[in-house]
Amino acid sequence: MLLFLVPMLFASATTRRIDQLTAYGLLGLLLLAVWLFRVRDRITLDRVRGFLLSGPNLPIVLYLVWGGFSAATSSERFYSNVALIQLAFGAVVYGVTVYQFRRREQVRALLTSVLTIGVVVVIAALAIDRGHHLQSLAGAFHDRQLFGAFLSLILPVVLGIAAGTRRKLWKLGATTACILIGGALLMTTCRSSWLGFITALGFFGVLSVVFVLKFQSFATHKHEMIVTPAIILAALGIFVFFTQSGGDITKRAATVQSIQNDDSVKDRFKLWNVGMKVLEARPLTGWGVGTYALAQQPFNPESRSREIILQMGPSLSESPHNFYIQLAAEQGLVGLALYLSILAMFFYRGVRALPRMDRGLRQFTLIGCLAAIAGQCVDGIANPGYAYPEVSTFVWLILGMGMCAAGVGQEVEEDRNSRDDDGPVFGLPHFLYRGMRTALIGCAVVWVGAQLLNLDQLSAASAGTAGVTAAQGTPHRPTYCNEITRLDLDYLNDTVGPTRCWDINSGAIYEDRLAKFHVYALTDDIRFFANVTFERKSIKFKLHGIKGKFLYQETVNNPIFYFTPAKKQGGKTGTIDVSYKCTSPNQTYTTRFVLTILPSGDPIDESATRARRNSQGTSPDSVDFLQTLPGLITMPVEDDDTPVTQP
Repeated sequence: MLLFLVPMLFASATTRRIDQLTAYGLLGLLLLAVWLFRVRDRITLDRVRGFLLSGPNLPIVLYLVWGGFSAATSSERFYSNVALIQLAFGAVVYGVTVYQFRRREQVRALLTSVLTIGVVVVIAALAIDRGHHLQSLAGAFHDRQLFGAFLSLILPVVLGIAAGTRRKLWKLGATTACILIGGALLMTTCRSSWLGFITALGFFGVLSVVFVLKFQSFATHKHEMIVTPAIILAALGIFVFFTQSGGDITKRAATVQSIQNDDSVKDRFKLWNVGMKVLEARPLTGWGVGTYALAQQPFNPESRSREIILQMGPSLSESPHNFYIQLAAEQGLVGLALYLSILAMFFYRGVRALPRMDRGLRQFTLIGCLAAIAGQCVDGIANPGYAYPEVSTFVWLILGMGMCAAGVGQEVEEDRNSRDDDGPVFGLPHFLYRGMRTALIGCAVVWVGAQLLNLDQLSAASAGTAGVTAAQGTPHRPTYCNEITRLDLDYLNDTVGPTRCWDINSGAIYEDRLAKFHVYALTDDIRFFANVTFERKSIKFKLHGIKGKFLYQETVNNPIFYFTPAKKQGGKTGTIDVSYKCTSPNQTYTTRFVLTILPSGDPIDESATRARRNSQGTSPDSVDFLQTLPGLITMPVEDDDTPVTQP
């Protein structure tokens, strides 16, 4: 059930990120409590030592401790606490997977869940993005990089299930899942995830030949290594053909030939350089877990201001697009070393277990998990997705599945035949020890739960001066109605941002281009404002003198309103009236923006922009650009034909 809840939880509006993370933390807390209540009562030093020396357990414990230290010493406690919740939840998923899935039927249920999740998420993505010609497939993940990271992570595991099971129904289902997930991975057009899966596939093949098929028996099993993959590739081709995504995939793959000239690659090198500067400033301990977005701002001249990041929340634009650089910048070289030691011990323990295992589902599952983490190591070099909980949860899950298959859960020695469980524990009577343990777990659950439910107050405190709730509060759960004094727009087609954008009340676009807006709630103090674009249900538009439609896109922490002119609107000037309805008190705030729609080819008056009163900037995005955007929502618009004169 947990595996189904995580992708569903983060499939909702990304603008409710704090609610998502709070529920995420509570879910992990519940899982931890159940696990602790199920462990054996008697805890001895030998069992603790055996636990720490099994697989990557010791590096994981040290990594958790270091993460707690990093959060405790961080100057941005809210973001660090959120990141620590994510880290702790992942470790709980790992522990439960290794030590609670011991029976064969439990393991099969887990593998079935992974298969089902992969298929359901892909089908949902195809349904969500069907209106956008399935370009840059993202689905419920809202971003193709996050979706690509997820797919490249679980695909090797699904491939291992297909290769290892002897049940015909399972093999058919796993093979079908491979085709669907592989086709969806291609349709994300995420090159780093492609490279990660290619690495995983090569790793899978090498381990299979060396430890399963053996070199001497390769000839007798060549159909498994050649014919079956050929059938899967053919089915993938048919899948891509029927989804009509072959052209986009081919174009994206062709960019690899001139990768050094690719704009996205150049941008990543810039972001990596910024990340290295952030790391060099605090190389040992870092800036604090989860604080990279704020830490990079002084080192990145193209970054949004600190105030805007606090108001709108971190986004992918503040990510270095390199998981290792981000981890090192946040937790220092110590944190990076501990994370790499987790991976090293995982590979060491997994590869050592392969020769001692019989050929079958368990062995191929371990190979699939090893290959998945190998691919993640490569994909993480250029993919920011692994810093997000909807992806990182499955990294920890696969680490746990791999160690479960390798038998780490059986390395903690338990004498099931002992009869002294009713004896004293740590010098305490058994009944007293058990009661104290139950009370301790219950109190810890209540305290941590209270901290999780208090995230919103922490978010408010993280934004600045206490006492101005509206400007400080997280933009995802605002309470602006009591503090807002006026409404204004940020016309995103120009380069003028808050707070100077409040002086701009008109602009121009070509008739085949888009106008883009953010809506802001302002207070009497210019220092305090909040982006309320995400509150689309409280915002209404009315057009005078021009016609067109407004579309709303929910993106990761950056929702945008798009205005696209209707046909034959070139040469007209009109107004856009925007209203924002508050409750308690019941009041509506409005603002007006004058928009001129120019016939294609007319010159743009750049001097008007410099005058700071009339923005004539144009959007590089054409109306056709809307077809590439997932999750668009058409907004209701009132309009009339009253002519409007440009002031």
